Amino acid sequence: MMSRQALPLAIALSLAAPAAAGAQTALGDGGGKAPIEITADNLVVRQQEQLAVFSGNVNAVQGDMTLRAAELRVFYLEDRGPEKDGAKKGKNKNGDKAAQDGGGQQSIRRIEAEGSVVVDSGGQTAKGDNGVYDPATNAVTLDGNVVLTRADNVIRGGHLVLDLDTGVATLKPAGGGQRVRALFQPEAGTDQAQAKQER
Repeated sequence: MMSRQALPLAIALSLAAPAAAGAQTALGDGGGKAPIEITADNLVVRQQEQLAVFSGNVNAVQGDMTLRAAELRVFYLEDRGPEKDGAKKGKNKNGDKAAQDGGGQQSIRRIEAEGSVVVDSGGQTAKGDNGVYDPATNAVTLDGNVVLTRADNVIRGGHLVLDLDTGVATLKPAGGGQRVRALFQPEAGTDQAQAKQER
């Protein structure tokens, strides 16, 4: 276990896992998008499972998207690169055991968030009990007491899929006969214009 504040994921992995020593200063998502930087109070890296668990005031930032939660589970893939000549069976040309190449990189394949999850992106804020971020599709899914807010407009439901590329949000009810609820506030300028026309 590690206890550090403002610790980027790739740096944390390089400190905790020898095979990750060649990681970049920020962990890319593998899709050619902006890197993801994660900070937290604590970090546990389970190298065998290719899993990093962040807990305590977790904050993840990618471009203009920010994700906050009590706990974040980051599932990553480790690319060790092409095997070097003579090392396919763990031996070099002299017959000795070849050291593993630690120059690979990690790419995030999935992020799971739990505990008061908040996603800020493109001027809108989404909240839920738990969520999943898929870097491949650049989409966030939230479940449980979902609230989507933009300015003074508020929409509530049970399940939200937010496409971060298009800004399109799809909200469904929690079930059990419940329905999606929305509250839209008229702009002040519109009210003033209507008042002038009525005079």
